Amino acid sequence: YKRTQDHTFVFWAVASIYLQALGDGKTTLLQLAETMLKRSVKEKGLGALAEHCGPDAVLLYIEVLYSQGGSKHPEALNLLRSTQGKGTRLLKSQLSMLEVVLCISCKEIDVAADILEKHIQANQEDWHAAKVFMDILMPVGSKAGASPYPSMKKYLKTTMDNVVSINPLDKASHFIEQAGDSVSYTASGVERVKALLDVLEDLAIFLRKVRTVYLMKLDFYRRQLSHADSEGNAKESEEHQRELTKTLFDFWKLSGSNISFSNDILEFLPLLSESSAKVLYDQLCAERSLLTEKLNAALEKENHSYEVKKVYCQALSSLEVEAQLMHRPGKMLVPAMKLLTAGSPLYGDFDERENTIADPLLILCSKLYWSQICSYKSKPQEQLPFLAMMICLLESGISNSPYNSSMLL
Repeated sequence: YKRTQDHTFVFWAVASIYLQALGDGKTTLLQLAETMLKRSVKEKGLGALAEHCGPDAVLLYIEVLYSQGGSKHPEALNLLRSTQGKGTRLLKSQLSMLEVVLCISCKEIDVAADILEKHIQANQEDWHAAKVFMDILMPVGSKAGASPYPSMKKYLKTTMDNVVSINPLDKASHFIEQAGDSVSYTASGVERVKALLDVLEDLAIFLRKVRTVYLMKLDFYRRQLSHADSEGNAKESEEHQRELTKTLFDFWKLSGSNISFSNDILEFLPLLSESSAKVLYDQLCAERSLLTEKLNAALEKENHSYEVKKVYCQALSSLEVEAQLMHRPGKMLVPAMKLLTAGSPLYGDFDERENTIADPLLILCSKLYWSQICSYKSKPQEQLPFLAMMICLLESGISNSPYNSSMLL
């Protein structure tokens, strides 16, 4: 830099210091990086640096400030606002979400909520943003149970904790917890979320994008239910249980054939009371019987249309949800294996690099066999047939879908 006066070299040095500081945990090094950045900005101006030193220059400056802790977050927020995102590599929506997180960390809660509301109206598919919006206006503890699926976080550890990322909102929950009394459950907050839901529902019908709206409705009722339970209001709890059950069933009717459906609703199923779970279970059983009849009739024909595959996937998602609602999910083995056998004509149209529509059903059947294995803990000899079937199913699945990470795990 001294020889060429090219500020790119300064940013290379700053990037090295930043990585060293995070790797060693010595954030005092970041003060040196900040001083170097300030000097460059003073000499060249922020706009010129962003243009000359590349799209990461401004973001690196924000990251250096952010990584020094809460006292520097207002400076990071002002820096982001002063550039308006010019010269960065982030999309407009990513810049907005970065501003939201920094606003929450600086306790500018109302500003964060305003930005989120506008963003959600323009990006109806952004369920993550909708969830943070409700975390701000309707904060409650989660009663949801742990997902039965293994978390990849367990396998993909990272030492980086940066705020500039693909989705800056990953950091939002941490700062919402630290906001204290700045974030609270209020009637006005509930009404504001409800008003946004009404707007989104109208847009979803027009655009045929219902996933985020239904997930937002489910989370809305979850929060109301949790609040009613904490207040000891049995009448309201019962009403929210009915709303939650109806919304789950309506969502299944509309989107049950989508491959992501079961994972979408897993966190909401443990919220159901015993009576609500039975209502939903009975509704799904009745619908699945009709779907199975329809599927069997369609499979007798030689040409299997996309609609036939949708019927298969809807029946599969019903089985997945029913298994979650039962105290003894092993009872679902017979209908699950029947569907697996009946659907065999649909399994041959996939490249081995693709996940086939049978894969989720193979995984479900394997889990159901595992539940049977666990029910015979004191009788090892009786476990063996179930274990053998489970291994055969997974080996069969992996041979057809060798790149399916869920089955391999």
